[in-house]
Order: sequence, then C-alpha cells, then structure tokens
Amino acid sequence: MQLVTDRGGIWPERRDPGDHAGDGRIRSATVVPGVARTEWESGVAKQARPEAYELDLRTQEAVAKYDEHATAYQEALRRKRPVADLRRFAALATRGDLVLDAGCGPANDLRLLRDAGVHPVGVDLAFGALTEARMLLPRHPLVQAPIQRLPFRPRSFGGLWLSGSFNHLRREEWGPTMAHLMRLLDRGPVYFSCVLGDRDLGVVEDPILGTIHRTDATEADVTAMMEAQGLRDLTVDVRPDPLLEKKRPWVVALGRRV
Repeated sequence: MQLVTDRGGIWPERRDPGDHAGDGRIRSATVVPGVARTEWESGVAKQARPEAYELDLRTQEAVAKYDEHATAYQEALRRKRPVADLRRFAALATRGDLVLDAGCGPANDLRLLRDAGVHPVGVDLAFGALTEARMLLPRHPLVQAPIQRLPFRPRSFGGLWLSGSFNHLRREEWGPTMAHLMRLLDRGPVYFSCVLGDRDLGVVEDPILGTIHRTDATEADVTAMMEAQGLRDLTVDVRPDPLLEKKRPWVVALGRRV
C-alpha cells in the first residue's frame, strides 16, 4: 500500500526524494521541528526518544510502561476490542480511504480497521508497542511520533480513530491536540474514547501497566470537545471498558466531518 492520497501524499512538502520506498514503506521523512528526520528501524518510521519532545514526565512514564509491557498489553486486548463501534466507524468511512489510528499501540485496532476495508496508518510514541504491531502487521505503515505533533500534511485522512489516545495527556492538552488532529482530516468519521471520570493525570493502578498517571473525562467534557470541532451526527455514550467491562466505564463518541 502506498502512502499517497488524491491530495498528493500525506507527508509535508519538505522531504527528500527517498522518503518513500518502492514497496510503499517509509524509509525516512522530514518531520516535526526539532526532529530533523525519521529512520527506518524494525519496520517503523522512528523519530527521537519520548523525552526529546518535552512531554510531561508523567506522560513519558506512561510511554515507558507501554514499551515495557507491550506484549502483555497486546495479548490482553486481542479479543477485547470495541468491534461494534469499529464497524459503525467503518460504515461512515469511504472504503479504501486512509484512516489515522493515533495512539495505535500494538495494532489491535489497526488489524480490525484494515479488515473493515479502510487503510489505517498507525502512530504511537511507544516504540515497544510499535515493534509488536510490526510483528502483527509486517507490511503496514507505522510511525513513531507524539500525537500532538504529527508529521502529516493537512487533510490527508478520511477518518480519525482515537481509542484511549488522550489517556496520558494533561487535560489542558486535549483541546489543542484534537484541533491538530482535525487539521489532518479531510472528511469522514471521528471516533474518540476515554475513561469516565475527572482525573487530570491522576495516579491509577492499571491491571497490565501497573501504576500510571491517567486523565479521564465526563460525557459533558467529551461532547463539548467534539462539538467544538463542528462534527455532525454526534453521539456520546457511556459503555463498559472492553477490558475491565463494568469495573471501568468509558465515554465513547462518534461523529463525522462532511
């Protein structure tokens, strides 16, 4: 699969001729300011270490936990994905469109999105998770980058899949990050999910990752964030967590840009 759209490709204008290999995989690319190039390693377009992005230390710690427990995390989630939501999302997308899975982790949802008929591009900052993803999907486009500063052209994608993507960002980062991601969307569905609550990088015990910091939100919080982006046909519901079910409710939102 080539990372090219009818808008001339998903990478920024300033790039080297060798950025795309003949097999459609990314070898290198000019990316966000301060990180000059990516390098191909283990089949992933790799950038710098998480600390290079001046992220909150609690966010960096969460990335390290996903690196450490990537294999266990993939196995735990393998049969516990929001399949019904994914099918609803895919039904609103155009078959064959590029879809951005921001915070893709070890590719549990990437594989389901692919099987649903779209072409997902996976992005995560945890390189261990992306390495697991590469083993699951050996020919799939994967990029290591912070979701707050992704290296793609505006309007490159036909959908945004954001499953737990903001869980380890400060609450004040949610609005700007969503606005950044929406600039990458041409049209199509936007899926968002997070844990129900009012924490702002508060300490929690995760059954796989151990002690981490997590940000939660209410239905009203998520509705306001999604409505601020002008999404149509927006639904926001509270559902059981796919992994812990009723022990940890999630807020799930789905809308679309037309």
